[in-house]
Amino acid sequence: MSISKNIRFFRKEAGLTQKDLAGKCGLAEITIRQYESGKREPRSIQIKKIADALKISAADLYLGQSIEYTDLASAVTGCRNRLSAYADFKNTPTTDGQILQADLLIMGEILVEIMRDREDVPLGQTGIFKGPYPSGAPAICIDAAARLGCNTVLIGSVGRDDFGQFVLNRLESDGVDCRYIRQIDQSSTGCAFVTYFKDGSRKFIFHMGAALQAAPPAPAQLGRVKYMHIMGCSLMADPYLARGILDTMHTLSKAGTKISFDPNIRKELYQTPEIKEIFSDVMDHTNILLPGKEELLLITGEGDIDSAVTKCFENPALEILVLKDGSRGSRLYRRSSSEASEASSDRLQMEPRKIDAYKVNQEDATGAGDCFDGAFLAGLIQGETPETAARMSAAAGALNAMAFGPMEGKIDLETVHRIIENGGLS
Repeated sequence: MSISKNIRFFRKEAGLTQKDLAGKCGLAEITIRQYESGKREPRSIQIKKIADALKISAADLYLGQSIEYTDLASAVTGCRNRLSAYADFKNTPTTDGQILQADLLIMGEILVEIMRDREDVPLGQTGIFKGPYPSGAPAICIDAAARLGCNTVLIGSVGRDDFGQFVLNRLESDGVDCRYIRQIDQSSTGCAFVTYFKDGSRKFIFHMGAALQAAPPAPAQLGRVKYMHIMGCSLMADPYLARGILDTMHTLSKAGTKISFDPNIRKELYQTPEIKEIFSDVMDHTNILLPGKEELLLITGEGDIDSAVTKCFENPALEILVLKDGSRGSRLYRRSSSEASEASSDRLQMEPRKIDAYKVNQEDATGAGDCFDGAFLAGLIQGETPETAARMSAAAGALNAMAFGPMEGKIDLETVHRIIENGGLS
């Protein structure tokens, strides 16, 4: 039997639901569902967690329940085959030959974040730091989408060290497929030291380390992917990483994957013709654009929002633009054909809709915009209207801002929908 069937068999033998098993082994319920359906293969560390929760050995879990054989020869052959398969599984964890399939795919940097425990303390001053916290905009975004029930794949890299294992454990427990995250022996996991100031500004010291060494799958490995999300910070971080993202984008876009883009611009890096050319390439393929106000003006070169939005929609591929404005909410723009435009396919009307932010006692706004992106895409993937998806984004961003740390907000599908139904967190 396959590992997926064996997990299901032993879970039912133990009288557990998928939710029960997920709780016992510290994984997301969707992760167990994906393992049992065969959509994902568990890594050895997950096999051990599941086996421990079921009070069996990892070998038992892989080999499965006993099988009735009609003669001794077939029994010996069957056991040999199953043991050989287990040895292969145990000793050669690889993605070679596997076809990557996902609701949402992101490629980019994975970090740990170490933060000042209070505002207005310079990084060069002796004081208290808190952390490590799992971080990196791509990781924050995809983790939120996974917690909201999406089948997610993150392509990235970490060092083979304690920080790297810490981040992998967190992502996997939240339901992210981490098979395409490389563990690098020669580099340490990327790290960011962060301090905050009362005026809302932040200052970082980065050690990127292994974070820039993500390797994209070969085109032949890319199967059906509904959405690929691209972060501008990843495009600006390293030419090698940017090239891998662009190559993956081109392959998936041709296959029908929707491309979403958060410019996430670092102004000091958005200067060279090379970077601007990369951004232009992504914009030409973008179906869903998720910028902030300053980013929108910067990438379009326009002096006001209306002109910038109009310019963006000159790209025939663009379907949705969500303009993020922090605690002031967001504005949703969509293409829609009016009666007047039905006679002419090249005339389209934009319909802006204001989406209010949910008011919370903010603890830490780090990562709220990335959670916003992940929740919006999760809503679209789950068949919600763009308006409902935008409200899911507002709820996820609010939950994230209530907790200290970039991925520490208590985001789940039930809570997000309850906030929308109640019109707030009360």
